[in-house]
Amino acid sequence: MTQPPPQATPESMARVHPRRGSVAGLADRAVPALIDFGLAALAFALPFGIGIGLVALGAPDGYACGPAGTDTCNVPDSGHPLVILVGALMFLVAMVSMVGFVLFNRVWRVVRTGASLGKKFADLRVVDAATGADPGLVQTCFRELILHAAGPLSLISLLLDPSGRSLGDVAGRTHVIHDVGRSGR
Repeated sequence: MTQPPPQATPESMARVHPRRGSVAGLADRAVPALIDFGLAALAFALPFGIGIGLVALGAPDGYACGPAGTDTCNVPDSGHPLVILVGALMFLVAMVSMVGFVLFNRVWRVVRTGASLGKKFADLRVVDAATGADPGLVQTCFRELILHAAGPLSLISLLLDPSGRSLGDVAGRTHVIHDVGRSGR
C-alpha cells in the first residue's frame, strides 16, 4: 500500500520551490489569463471572420420582388455554393485552431517550460507541488480540465485556499509561483 504524495503547505514552500518563488495570487494571475484568453480568441476569430466573409461572398444576390417588395428573389447565376462550403469549413477550422492553440499553450508549453505564453510574460510558472519541477502531461491535462470545467468556482477557491491555489492547482497538485530564477526579482 503506497502513501499519497505529500501536500505542500505554506510552511513548506521553501522546500517545495527551491528557487524560492512566492506563490502567485489572483491579481498576479489575471494579466496572464487575459493574454492567454486573447491569443486563443485570436486563433478562433481569424478563421471565423474569413468564414463569415466567404459565406457572405458566396451567397446569391437577391432583390425585392413580389407584391410591395415583400419577398426576396435570387438573381439567376449568382452565388457560389463552393465558396459557401469553404466558408462553412472555415468555421470548423476556427474551432480546431482555438482548441489546438489552447492545447499547445496551456498544456504542451506548461509541460515543456512550466509556463504558458501569458505566464511567461508575467514571469509566472506552474510547478509540481511535491517537487517544484515542471508538471507532467497527465498532471497538466487534469489541471486544465478542472480549471475549464470549474470556471468561476476555481477563482473562488483561489481566494479561499490558504496556499493560494485554484481548484485546478489542487486537483493537479501544482502551484503557480513567481519565477525568480528567470526574472531576477
